[in-house]
Amino acid sequence: MDVMAVREAMERAVAIARDKKEPTFLEVNTYRYVGHSIADPSHGVYRTREEVEAERENDPIISFRRRLIDADILSAEEYDVIDGAAIETAESAAAFADNSPLPDESEMYDFVYSDEFPAIDRRDAWR
Repeated sequence: MDVMAVREAMERAVAIARDKKEPTFLEVNTYRYVGHSIADPSHGVYRTREEVEAERENDPIISFRRRLIDADILSAEEYDVIDGAAIETAESAAAFADNSPLPDESEMYDFVYSDEFPAIDRRDAWR
């Protein structure tokens, strides 16, 4: 679970898609710290508490934070500001979704098989 390894693999995949017009399949393994539901606890059924805690030590976000701080790219305080802003953005988006009315059932299949999905420049989300 290495952020930079995933980034490098994605860069190669994008280059292949752009240059050769060919697809690339990437298998990216992650670790689920919590179960899928209340009936599936994070440990005790098919894995131990020690296994889960050991995997937390390799968490890609924590490892990448460590790399950034060790390389003097960010201080711990600067990272915490960015992390706090990301958490706030996610919580705000979740609250917006929770408080939004459900769409009309007649819209359920809109844009599922359509080439007319409105163009969205996703780069704007990161500015």
